[in-house]
Amino acid sequence: MKVKVLNKNDRVLKLKFSEVSPFFLNAVRRTIMSKVNTYAVDYIDVHENTSPLYNEILAHRIGLIPFKGDKVLKPKSECDCEEGKECNDCEIKFVLKKEGPGYVYSGDIKVVGGALEPVYKNIPITYLTEKQAVHVEGAIVLGNMDEHAKFQAAVVGYNYEADEKYNDNLDLIKKDSKDKGDMIMTIESVSGADPRDIFFDAIDILDRELEELDKLIR
Repeated sequence: MKVKVLNKNDRVLKLKFSEVSPFFLNAVRRTIMSKVNTYAVDYIDVHENTSPLYNEILAHRIGLIPFKGDKVLKPKSECDCEEGKECNDCEIKFVLKKEGPGYVYSGDIKVVGGALEPVYKNIPITYLTEKQAVHVEGAIVLGNMDEHAKFQAAVVGYNYEADEKYNDNLDLIKKDSKDKGDMIMTIESVSGADPRDIFFDAIDILDRELEELDKLIR
């Protein structure tokens, strides 16, 4: 296998693979999509909500906001804490409190201790008119997409390297594969994590799962 970095920044990693099977890349893709851990809201307690949104819709919107930071938490599924009890090892608290008039944005969420923050500060949650208010508290946890789609780490795909030609109207008129052994994988982080870290996390997870499989079948 040969790997060449075509593009990398804080959000996107594009890799060119030679002498590699698409089955391997698909295994990496599926691992990134389902196994890599990210931060998201686990639950909220609504103290006040006079916004236009029902509590359930408000919780849904907050739950899909991605978070990033240096705080290291245990995945809730691996923690020994008692269910229903507060635990500093597997969750971190946040508060969202705002009065109208004006928009409520993801950036209005304040995480206790500032250990985490929303990846994007300008995600609109709702709009409050005069005398309307929102006050919720909740917890952020570490999880993966095997548990819920809100824990998605990245958008990832792969395809054969191709020679693409377009006409003056930018219509695709020719697309020929140069080399069936050359494939391009693109990883776009949507969780605030560095796409290189996401890639290496997926490789480590695959390695551990293959080692476990090897032990089980011997």
